Amino acid sequence: MWRAKMAMHYEAAGNWEHGARALRAAAEHAKARQAQGEAAELIERAVYLETNAQSSGAQLMKTPDASPPALDAAVLVPRLEQNTC
Repeated sequence: MWRAKMAMHYEAAGNWEHGARALRAAAEHAKARQAQGEAAELIERAVYLETNAQSSGAQLMKTPDASPPALDAAVLVPRLEQNTC
């Protein structure tokens, strides 16, 4: 949970790169706890921050541990089904 809180601070400061990395780390932690819906939400937010960083001209650092967690249809489909009911 602290990773998501750190991401909020990074985002408020306009440091979208660090915020996105913190959100991806939080998503990995959520996935490890079997909280797939939370992981999907965190990844969506990370993608949003990465888009902001890229559109502002910032270069995102590519590091081996910054890769996105593997989220597949088993994670995303139930979340979509929740939103359509």
